[in-house]
Amino acid sequence: MNRLLNYIAASILLTGCSSTEDNKKEHSGSFITTAEKQTPKSENFEKGKVLNNIKCKADTNNNYTLYIPISYNNSPSPVILFFDAHADGTLPIKKYQTLAEKYGFILAGSNNSKNGNSAEVNGAFAGNLLNDLNARLNIDSKRIYTSGFSGGSRVASYMAIFRGGINTVIGCGAGLPNIDKPIENKFNYVGIAGDEDFNYTEMEELEKMFKNSDIEHVFIPFNGRHEWCPAEVMEQAFTWLQLKAMKQMLIPKNDSIVNAYETSAMAALDDLLKGNKEEDAYTLAKHIINFTSGLSTNDKLKTIYVQLEHSPALKKALARKEELNSAEKMLKDQYLNALAINDAAWWTTEVQHLKDLKKYPADQVVMNKRILSFMSLACYMNITQMLRSGQINEVEHYISIYKAIDPENPEGPYLQATLFHSQNKTDKALAELKSAAKLGFKEYDRFTKDFPELVPTKQIESIIAIIKLNATKEQ
Repeated sequence: MNRLLNYIAASILLTGCSSTEDNKKEHSGSFITTAEKQTPKSENFEKGKVLNNIKCKADTNNNYTLYIPISYNNSPSPVILFFDAHADGTLPIKKYQTLAEKYGFILAGSNNSKNGNSAEVNGAFAGNLLNDLNARLNIDSKRIYTSGFSGGSRVASYMAIFRGGINTVIGCGAGLPNIDKPIENKFNYVGIAGDEDFNYTEMEELEKMFKNSDIEHVFIPFNGRHEWCPAEVMEQAFTWLQLKAMKQMLIPKNDSIVNAYETSAMAALDDLLKGNKEEDAYTLAKHIINFTSGLSTNDKLKTIYVQLEHSPALKKALARKEELNSAEKMLKDQYLNALAINDAAWWTTEVQHLKDLKKYPADQVVMNKRILSFMSLACYMNITQMLRSGQINEVEHYISIYKAIDPENPEGPYLQATLFHSQNKTDKALAELKSAAKLGFKEYDRFTKDFPELVPTKQIESIIAIIKLNATKEQ
């Protein structure tokens, strides 16, 4: 799959597509006048640098991380609003700042929106962020995009659905929020998920749902877990946004850029066909058609796509995928029922069984990783709910299972430390905190809130140092 996902070569530079160009078009197709371009609206933010803790003027309790490309010259520019599941607006900005520079996008990441808040609260944070950006920078109102990871992905979609005015949502690792009415505001959608992500099948189902709507959409899978995708994968989303902006006449069509993309992608497609990788070739052919829709007519590509669509090998591969999807759903249900019944020893054996690489074909190994990831999340949700509601006697059972299912996750020992702390077992809590720090726990603010009595003590200094070091590492 990596070859498929890296078909957009670094040599395909879309710098000519930047919305800051002098000849940029608005949605109506008319050019911006010189007077409009010279109208100052921008504060004197430093460009080409990640700017932390920018406070919203209307509500200083709201803050965000900002990146303004060097090419920004006060002309109406595209913006992507990022929503991280843990209110870490800096993480996606740092991860994708080179793409912002290359494609001419302003990036802003909320440091308030996070899992655990109500949809309305996160929606308010998102609205405040956009209002502040509109007041302080020259934002192209036709090219406002939102993106989020996990619960933040649902916030990004919530904003498009209920506020409106969003051109496209880039949803990473999760789909739409729970809604009980039809989607009224129009927006496009880019779905991204790792093949080991417990929400991977949800993202596949969402793509199928969008096929029956007028929403332009694309699904971009990658080799990975439940995480913000690598920059080279996110670049495909940036490319898609730029090509769709041409199709919508928000920026001028540039045939050389369209042709460069298509030439590189077609070369990758030829390699896949020569290697008899029909499923990957089919996905890539579908992507090329999607990306260039309304911009290019490629009869050769359409012929290849139809031939692949009717090939016995592809039909067999797609049938196998449906078989595994059904098996995955059944196993998830069975394991959820087993959480309250079976102890950590049973789960340790079951995890070893699922991780036995010699026992399963490659596609089922990936499915098993999704199942374990899903069960890890189920344990986490149960534990945090029980700790909030004071179900201390029951929570130990789930923590022991959590550690068995996901032994490399720092949340297991961290939550164990929280339980020990509530029971005044300080030495045991410190030992678990040390384990959590060694496994990569990095949420210093959360730590100080959960363990305020321990923070001033000398015995915790080494743990604090590790947590702070973890926070500085690129995730």
